[in-house]
Amino acid sequence: ASEQRIMRSTSTDLFTWTAPVFVLDGTHALTAWGGDQPWDNDCRDPHVFPIAGLEDTWGMVLSLRQADREAMIIGWALSRDLENWTLTSVLARTGSAYWEYFHAEGWQTGFAESPFLLEHDQESYLFRTVNQAPHPVLQLQGTTHFLERGKACEILPRGDGTYWFAHLVGPDTTGLAIEITTLEFTDGRPVLGE
Repeated sequence: ASEQRIMRSTSTDLFTWTAPVFVLDGTHALTAWGGDQPWDNDCRDPHVFPIAGLEDTWGMVLSLRQADREAMIIGWALSRDLENWTLTSVLARTGSAYWEYFHAEGWQTGFAESPFLLEHDQESYLFRTVNQAPHPVLQLQGTTHFLERGKACEILPRGDGTYWFAHLVGPDTTGLAIEITTLEFTDGRPVLGE
């Protein structure tokens, strides 16, 4: 089976990069890592960020294959130096009340990937892509709130309390594209700009 692992490269000019160095695989009791089936060894889509209030501590959310092979799950890893990482827990997986709600409502939620964790007004918001028929959508974890069609978001602060929100759209008859819009919060809920 193929293996997807988290690698790290560094650069001082953003043009020339060091050779990738292995930093993390998907070894955890809740993952299928080490199996011999295709996609058992998924460990991808990292979002790395400093942990607010903790000096020299970094967090990572990433996509992994669930041990029963039925779904992708969102994992959580920590590091003190960006080189040595520990996969500590799973933030979203099947079997939870959250997942069961969507199965009962007929949603195909078996494939969660491309997580992005945003801290806003002392609250954590976990965005993830849910590959459901007929199109993938971006979903706010732990809610029934779907932003719109699209996947794999990146969110950057604009400096005025709002954010730039970039994500993939498509594929459709015109192909795959990146859409950039604004993201604001209304009553604690993220709302995309027009």
